[in-house]
Amino acid sequence: MTKSIARVVGASIIAAMLAGCSGAAPPPRVNSLRLDLSRLGVSPRALAALGPVEPATTSPPTTQGTKDLYVNDLGYNAVEILTNDRWKIVGSITKAIDEPDANWVDSKGNLYVTDPAGDPNNGPAVTEYDKNGALVYRYNYNSYYPVGVTTDLHENVYIVDLGSGINEFAQRTNSPLFYCYPGFVEGVAVDKKGDVFVDFNATSHGEGGIVEYRGGLAGCTATALSVKLSFAGGMALDDKNDLVVCDQDARTVDVIAPPYTAVSRMLGSGYSDPLHVSINQTNDRAYVADVGAWNVRVLSYPTGSKIATLDYKQGLSLPTSAVDRKNYVP
Repeated sequence: MTKSIARVVGASIIAAMLAGCSGAAPPPRVNSLRLDLSRLGVSPRALAALGPVEPATTSPPTTQGTKDLYVNDLGYNAVEILTNDRWKIVGSITKAIDEPDANWVDSKGNLYVTDPAGDPNNGPAVTEYDKNGALVYRYNYNSYYPVGVTTDLHENVYIVDLGSGINEFAQRTNSPLFYCYPGFVEGVAVDKKGDVFVDFNATSHGEGGIVEYRGGLAGCTATALSVKLSFAGGMALDDKNDLVVCDQDARTVDVIAPPYTAVSRMLGSGYSDPLHVSINQTNDRAYVADVGAWNVRVLSYPTGSKIATLDYKQGLSLPTSAVDRKNYVP
């Protein structure tokens, strides 16, 4: 399928990062972060005309409310902080951010951002910020191209990385407890029992699937779920243990209920290239970053009815993910 966003990263890039490591380098990633204007049919001048001016504030406010929304913005290389309901930018986080992809907020209010490029001085990593936006830690061991992150009830950090698979870290520790490689990983979610779900693509062109590590990553024993995806994107869990999964090539957000044998329903419709999804703490809102449409959809959950569309009118450029400060952590 010809996509509105070019998603090819050269194999030479990851191969160079893997130099000196055992095993063959993975094939090129098909990813949603590299904008190809020729495929979009949009000239640079027209693109510039679409964009807003830079947000007035470039540092996080000291009085964030409990209704804040964190939006990763690839266009500004920042995490924009918006007030929910009014959808106004009240601050930005830019420290150690170069190409923000996925994000997540843990049960203590700490924000995690995957950065496949990393800031110029440190390279690719997942950065952790406290509730005031201060950088408190960098996870960069086994870090080649991190694209997804989540935490569990014990605040262990799970990072999916195209070069090293799924990695589990103890909180603010830079040596993984476990790591496994099911394929070209894209999304991760952990339930209350500690079961780890990872979606992946078998090839650089898709052929997506989901595996479950029952009881955790120890031993790397994965059970393949029967659900198939065209091209796996980000994923989350809701309070009923339903998996909510972005399928980028199918242009859908799938809800998959236990025992995870088939797609139960779709969340919303009309997407161009849904990349990441998250659910708020009360499980009444979902946030879907549609990079093909350059926006974030705020949806009523579980109905999928639209509450708002956040785009250049709110001061965003190219949002890649969004998470409520009161995020649902199973």
